[in-house]
Amino acid sequence: MEEDNAFDVFKWIVSVSDSKKAMVAVTFHGQTYNAELVLYGNLLSCAPSGDAMVPILFVIEGASVQRLELEDSPFACMLVFADPNDTLILRFDTEKARESWMIKLATCSHQMAKAQLDEMAYKFYTMSAKEGYDVDSTSANISSFYLTNPFKALHNFAISQQNNLPSRRVAFEEIMSESKLSIVLPLELSKLYKKWIIEFSSVLELRQRQWPSFAINSLHDMLREIRANAETLEQCVEFLENYSGSSFRKSTEKHRVAFAPVPTNLHHHQSTIDNRVTRVVLSCGTASALPLRFQHGGLCRIASLLEIERVYHDFPFWSKRQFLSELKKYVGQLSHRVDTEWTSGSVEVRSKLCSDLSSAIKSIFGRLKDIVAGITNVETYADMLVDEENRRLALGQNVDRRVPDGLQNQIDTIDAMVTSLTTKVAVMDNVADEQSRNEIYEKTVRDAICSSLDMLLTLADSVMEAQLFGLVMETQKSSHLYMHIQIRSDFVLSQAITIAATAVLNAVYSGWPVVDGFAKDLLLTICSFLSAYGDEKGMAEDAWEAWRQLEARAVFTLVRAPSQVSRTCIPLVSGHRTGINVSIPLPQDTYDNLPTELRSRSSIVVRPAFFNVGSFGGIVLETAINQEGAERVLTYSNRFGAGQDAREAAMELVNVVASEPSRKNLAIFEWAMAACELLRGQAVICCKSGKDRTGMAVTMEQGRVFRETCGLNASQLQEVIASLRRDGARRENCRKNVGKAVYSFSPFQMHFLPKIAGRNSLPPNRMSGEKVNGDELWQDKEIRFDVDHRMLRLVPGEVQIDRVDMVEDTKGNNGDRGVMRITNLRIIWYASSMPRINLSIGYSNITGLQSREVASKVRGTEVEALYVMARAPNSSTKFEFIFTAMTSGMHSKMFNTVNSVHRAYETTKLYRELKMRGAIVDDSANLKLLPLEQLVEKVTGVWNLSTDQGTLGCFVITNIRLVWFASTNSLYNVSVPYLQLFCCRIRESKFGLALVIETTTQSGEYVLGFRIDPSERLQQVCAAIQALHRASNLRPIFGVTFHKDKPPSPRENSVEQGNEQDEEGDGSEQKQLRTDAFAAYFSDGATASEERRPPVFSDELGLAVEQLKPGFTITDLWNIYVD
Repeated sequence: MEEDNAFDVFKWIVSVSDSKKAMVAVTFHGQTYNAELVLYGNLLSCAPSGDAMVPILFVIEGASVQRLELEDSPFACMLVFADPNDTLILRFDTEKARESWMIKLATCSHQMAKAQLDEMAYKFYTMSAKEGYDVDSTSANISSFYLTNPFKALHNFAISQQNNLPSRRVAFEEIMSESKLSIVLPLELSKLYKKWIIEFSSVLELRQRQWPSFAINSLHDMLREIRANAETLEQCVEFLENYSGSSFRKSTEKHRVAFAPVPTNLHHHQSTIDNRVTRVVLSCGTASALPLRFQHGGLCRIASLLEIERVYHDFPFWSKRQFLSELKKYVGQLSHRVDTEWTSGSVEVRSKLCSDLSSAIKSIFGRLKDIVAGITNVETYADMLVDEENRRLALGQNVDRRVPDGLQNQIDTIDAMVTSLTTKVAVMDNVADEQSRNEIYEKTVRDAICSSLDMLLTLADSVMEAQLFGLVMETQKSSHLYMHIQIRSDFVLSQAITIAATAVLNAVYSGWPVVDGFAKDLLLTICSFLSAYGDEKGMAEDAWEAWRQLEARAVFTLVRAPSQVSRTCIPLVSGHRTGINVSIPLPQDTYDNLPTELRSRSSIVVRPAFFNVGSFGGIVLETAINQEGAERVLTYSNRFGAGQDAREAAMELVNVVASEPSRKNLAIFEWAMAACELLRGQAVICCKSGKDRTGMAVTMEQGRVFRETCGLNASQLQEVIASLRRDGARRENCRKNVGKAVYSFSPFQMHFLPKIAGRNSLPPNRMSGEKVNGDELWQDKEIRFDVDHRMLRLVPGEVQIDRVDMVEDTKGNNGDRGVMRITNLRIIWYASSMPRINLSIGYSNITGLQSREVASKVRGTEVEALYVMARAPNSSTKFEFIFTAMTSGMHSKMFNTVNSVHRAYETTKLYRELKMRGAIVDDSANLKLLPLEQLVEKVTGVWNLSTDQGTLGCFVITNIRLVWFASTNSLYNVSVPYLQLFCCRIRESKFGLALVIETTTQSGEYVLGFRIDPSERLQQVCAAIQALHRASNLRPIFGVTFHKDKPPSPRENSVEQGNEQDEEGDGSEQKQLRTDAFAAYFSDGATASEERRPPVFSDELGLAVEQLKPGFTITDLWNIYVD
C-alpha cells in the first residue's frame, strides 16, 4: 500500500455504510489492544480505539484463517500471512461472532472484491438511472404561467466505460418552450414609448409661436421626425394588439418593422440528465433593430456620426431633464411643508423647520448650478430665449415668460437670497433662545423661504426650457439621425427587457440566489455568435448598446397577482426614458413561497455580461465586447460573495479573454457558460435569427453539461452533440421558423462557426434532413478556403482538364508558389510548401475573368496575371482572386483554359439546373437534344397534375434529364436533370395513382405530380426513371466538354496520377496557417479599414465618382470582356 493514499483508503473504508465492523481485542507484533475492525472487500482496517496508535490496513490476499483457543480468550482466531511475523490474533466475545468473521476472512479475496465491484457497477450504470424515472416529472417544473407550447425530446445514450464495465445508460430529456412574454411585454413597452413621444411632440408644438424665428425650421424638422417615429410606434402597437399568430417572432419575420420591438425566436430550453441535473438556457435572435437596416452601422457607429455635444445625446439629455423634474417635485414638497407645518407647531418646531428648509434650499441650489455647468451652451440658449421674449413684449404681444432672465442673473439673485435666508434663520435661532415671539420676523423668514423656493423653481424651468431649445438647435442638421437613434434604442431595449424578464421568471422558478441573507442581483450572460462583418457587425453594436441600456434604464419588480386564477403573466410597465420599471406578477402561491429576502427587495437589477464569438472583420469591436463582458462577470463574483469555484471560473474567463479576445475563441463561450452556472445566473445564446448558429451553440452547452456530469471523452462528446443536433429539439425550432426541420447554413456562415461548434460536429449531410442527392454536390457552387485535402479530390464525373505548376496566389499568398488544377467544375489551387493552404472556386460563383498587370513577389516585377472576380453563394459578398504564372506562355495557357472552361460551364446549365418554360422543344414537338444527350423513351398521354383539371402532355426520358411539355403549348414545360432529382415514386392522390417527382433543396424542393394510364405503364416509367437516376448518381454528366490540342506526355500523365498523393502529404510544414482566409480575398482589399474611398472629380464624366482602385480606368468600367 502506498503511503500517499493509504490514509485516504482508510477514511473511505471507515465511512462505508455496508462494511462489516466489530470492536475486538487484537494482538499484532506482540502488542495487544482494543481496536475497531472494518472489513470491506479484501481490505481489513484495524484502528486502535483508546491508544494513540497508527491504524493498520491489511490486504487479505494469500492469507489463511485458523481457530485459536487461548487461556484469556476461548473465542479467538489467527490470521496468518506469508510473513510469519505479520500474524494477527483476534479475540471475540462469542462463538457466533468468531465463526462469522472467520468465514468472511476466509472468503474475501481480490477476485471476490472485483466481482462485487462489477455487480455494483452494473446496478449503477444500468439500473440506477431508471429507478423512479418519470418522463413527465422534469417537465413539471416548466411553468405554464409564462411558457407555452412545450416540445419534448427524450434521448437514451449508452456510454461505453473502461475496465470492461458495461455501457452506462443515460436518459437525456430536453423541453423547448415559447415565452408568453414575447408579444405581451413588447406591446406594453411600445405603448409606453408612444406615450412618451406624443408628450414630447406636444411640448415642442407649443414652442412654435414662442421661440425665435431662426429656430422654427429646425423645430419643424424635429417635429417631422418625431411624428414619423410616432407613426411607426402606432403601427407596432396596432399590429401587436391584433396579432393572433404564434407566441414568438419567427426568423422569417425578422425584417418586419411592426415586429421590431419583439425579440426574434425567443425560446426557453431546458435539459435534464437522468432526472437529476437540469440546465436552462434561453435562445433567441440578437437584440438588434434589424428592420431598420444598417446603412450607417449599429447604435455605436451611428452615435459617433452624431456631431452634437454628448450632453444632448438621448440618454444624457433625458437623464438631466428627469433630474430637473425630480428637483422641481422636491421643491413642491418643501413648499407643502411650509404650508402645513408652519402654523401647527411651536417656536422651536418652526425654528427647526427653517433650518431644515434652509439646508434643503442650499442643496437644491448647488445641484442646479452643477446642472447648468454641465450642459454645454445652455446659458447662451437661455439668453436667446430671453431676447426673443423681450422683443415680443416690446411689440405688445402676450408672452408666457418661460425664461424671465438670463441663467447667470438668476443664479446671482438666488445666491444673494440664500445668503440672506441663512442670516435670518441664524437670527431666528437666537430669537428662539431668548424665547421672544416676534410674529413679524417669523413672517419675514417665511417669505424669504417661499421666495427662494419660487426662484429655484423658476431657475429649474428656465434650465429645462433652455436645454430643450439647445437640443433643437444642436440637431438642426441631424434631427433625422437623432430620432433614428432614439427609436432604434427603444426597439433594442424592448427586446432586451423581454429577454431579461423571461430570465427573471426562470430564476424565480428555479430558485433565486440568496447569499448571507441578501437576494442577489441577477447575472445574465449573453453569448452571441455573429460574424461582426457587414449587417451582423451592426447587430453586434446594437446588442452591445441594448444590454448596457438594460442595466442603466430598467429595473424589475415582483408583485403578487391580484387574482388566484391568474394563468398568464402580463407584466405592467411604467416610468420615464431613463428609468423603466417592469412589474412582473406572480401566482399568489408562488409569490408567497419566495424567499423573504427577495420579497423585501423593492426592485431587481439585471446585470448583463455580453460576449460575442465568431468575429470576422470586426476584431476591434469583438475585443472590446468580450473584455467588458469578462470584467462584468468578475465584478459580479466579487460583489456578491461568490464561492471559490465561481471566482476561479470568473478569473479563468478573464484570462481566456485576455489571451485571445477574438478570432472565434470558443473557450470564451465555454468559460462564460461555466461561470454563469456557478454564479447561478441565467444564460442567453443568440445569433442573427436564433435558429442555426444558436442551435449549434445550445447543443454545445448541452454537451458541456453532459461531459461534466457523465465524464465523456472527446469522441463521445462529439457523438452526443451530433445526435442532439440531428434528433433533438433544435430541429423542431427550425421547423417552427421556416417550415422545414433543416438547418440553413451557407458556406459563408460555416466559415464563421468555430470548428468544434460547426463543421466537425455537424451530423451527416449538413443537417439537411433526408435529401442528400444533388445537395451533396458543392464543388461547382461554392467557394471554400483551406479545406481538408480530401475535399480537393475529384468527385465522380469531375475531370481534370489542365494543371499549371508554379502559380502564385498573388492576392492572398503573395510570394508563395503553388499548383493550379482546372477541372470541369472548379478551379483548385494549393500551396506547394503547405497544401493545407488552398482554394476551391466553383464556376457558378465566377462573375468575371480578366488579364491585368500586377506586382508579383516571385517574379519581382509587374506581370500579367489572371483576375478572377467571384461572389459568395446567396450573399452579396464579393471576392477577387489573382493568379500569376511564372512565364508569359504559362499565363496565356492558364487564362485561355480557365476562360474557355468557364464559358463552356455557363452554356451548359441545362445539364445541371432545373429549367421551366424554356425553349427546349422544336416545332415538331421533339426535344432538342444536348450534345451528350441520348433519348431513352418518349411517353405520350401524361397528365400534369399541377392544376385541378390537369394538363395533357408528353414525357421525354433521356440519359441526362427528365422533360415534360404540354401537347397544346410546348413552351409550358419543365426540364429536371437527374442531378436535381431527389426521388421518383408512386403515390396515391385525388386523381388516383400518380408519379411524384421531388427535386433537391438546391433546385427549390419542387413536388411535381403526373398521371400515366394504365398503371402498368406507370410502373414501367417509374422504374426506368429510378434506374437512370441511380446510374446518374454513380457517374453524372455535367456537360462541360473539352479537347486538348495534343495528347499529354507520359511524364504529364504520371504527374496527374500523383496529384492525390501530393495533396495528402503534409511534408515539413513550417509556415503558420492563415487566421482568416476570407479577409485576404475581398474585392475591396483588406478589411482592417472599412472607410470608403473618397470621391474625386472625373473630367471624363463630369461627375464626382468614388476613387478607382489602382490599375483601373473609367474606360475599363464600360468595357465588356469577351473571348
